[in-house]
Amino acid sequence: MKRFSYLLILLIMIFISHQNSLLAQSGKIAGKVIDGTTNEGIPFVNVIIEGTNYGAASDLDGNYNIIGVPPGTYNIKASAIGYNSQTVRGVKVSIDLTTQVNFTLYETSIELKEEVVVVATRPPVTKDLTSSTSIIGADEISVLPVTEFQEVLNLKAGIVGGSVRGGRKGEVVYAIDGVPVTDVYDGSTVIDVNANSIQELQFISGAFNAEYGRALSGYVNIATKDGDNKFNGSFTSYIGDYYSTNEKIFRDIKNFQPVNIRNFEGSFSGPIIQNTLFFYLNARYIYFGGWINGKKVFNPWNITENRGATYPLSERYILSVNPDSGLGNGEIVPMNWNEKIYGQGKLTYRPFTNFKINYSYFLDNVEYRDYDHSFAYNPDGDYKRFRKGYTNILGFTHTLTPNSFYTLNLTYFFKSYKQYVYEDPNDPRYTNDVLLGQQPAEVPSFRTGGTQAGNFKRLTNTYGAKWDFTSQVDQINMVKFGVEFNYHNLGFNDIYLMQPLNTEDPRVTRNPFVRRYIPNPDDPNENLNINRYVRKPIEFSAYLQDKIELKEMIINVGLRM
Repeated sequence: MKRFSYLLILLIMIFISHQNSLLAQSGKIAGKVIDGTTNEGIPFVNVIIEGTNYGAASDLDGNYNIIGVPPGTYNIKASAIGYNSQTVRGVKVSIDLTTQVNFTLYETSIELKEEVVVVATRPPVTKDLTSSTSIIGADEISVLPVTEFQEVLNLKAGIVGGSVRGGRKGEVVYAIDGVPVTDVYDGSTVIDVNANSIQELQFISGAFNAEYGRALSGYVNIATKDGDNKFNGSFTSYIGDYYSTNEKIFRDIKNFQPVNIRNFEGSFSGPIIQNTLFFYLNARYIYFGGWINGKKVFNPWNITENRGATYPLSERYILSVNPDSGLGNGEIVPMNWNEKIYGQGKLTYRPFTNFKINYSYFLDNVEYRDYDHSFAYNPDGDYKRFRKGYTNILGFTHTLTPNSFYTLNLTYFFKSYKQYVYEDPNDPRYTNDVLLGQQPAEVPSFRTGGTQAGNFKRLTNTYGAKWDFTSQVDQINMVKFGVEFNYHNLGFNDIYLMQPLNTEDPRVTRNPFVRRYIPNPDDPNENLNINRYVRKPIEFSAYLQDKIELKEMIINVGLRM
């Protein structure tokens, strides 16, 4: 572990010592500049992306390439001495894809009153899409009724409940700004990403490039927004509730509460130092009351007694309770609710024109409950659930030449999950096992008392380093290779809290409570009630791939170890 820490520090020092600001998640703009009179290529034409530092010069045949362009929509301008300039507006760039933009320039001797402006049109077929891919940009996301990227994905064909084309949920890899952030414990995401923070989302459901490892069913690329030289901000909110008059299916759902669902989200971005240091912030709070309610008919400490068959059914089962507490108060409570706090911060530092540093932090904290029908009338006896995740990404991007750049990403992410009725295993409110098992024979569907006795906690810590090098070798070949290293520390405690042996029957003692304890793993009579797991796996991978762009076809070929 110490060697790994020293290696990260050394790599940071090496890369900072070097000096075009690029994203790891990037695309390419390519095309040709021709003379409108002779139809021949024009060399040494300056092709720039307006409002950015990205650009290139055409070669002797008039061809040009601009690599490492962040996803988005741009205006591209071509200009040369002796020619009228031309601008193509609304050029859309996507992750890993090449956008073709060709220019036709005329000599200034041919009278043109002003610069030529052309509006880009999207081709009916994306030629370099060699896999099943869906691409959604920020403009499209902004008009969708969604708040998280999973909701965007669920609108795509082939995705149902987080599974892709019938595969398991753990077969999808999620990446933020080029860095995989999948929890190796179960294949879920470490954190969610708000839809308003996404610059582009790309979903690949087959034929992955060599750079995309570990994915079996799908790969989700998320490029997040950066700050720029303009201050921008937004605030959105909605409130509401579920309503139905069908109380045979829904319990008390016709009691409409306008703020039972409430969402507040805001974002703010801009410069700290003009042209050098930028920030992007996003935060969200949501309370979701759900549509399934329970009713506190019983308390966890209620004891059921059978008075015998001589009594009518409505009077046969009497609940003997602590005289100071009584039965449940009949309160209606939500049983599939969740409360979530989300935060994201991103700093972008450009100390030189060809070097960029990004630092991103994501926080996702959720408290919730899953509906269990058997606890519908004893809701306080069921589990409370807690999920927390945060991610740190430190990225360096360095342009070596107009046709080559590399990226280095150092990451740390953490995720935990807990479920219990009471956090303290020795909490005096835990009840005897008998109460959880008691059910009138004629009504076996509902718990009339008792508390769940499980106490489950798990966590994942992952440290990672990922280095990628990209080079447009010539007009046809774009080569990319890289390595990735991940160190994981994961584990869980799955414990059934024991009650002391020879604990008396609460139906006799009228005492429903017990002092539970954590079982002894060395005791063969108790160790079956405790399951502990700790593992520290290490992953290493390397890949080499080539994107071959011919006039007749485009080929992606690669090798991954």
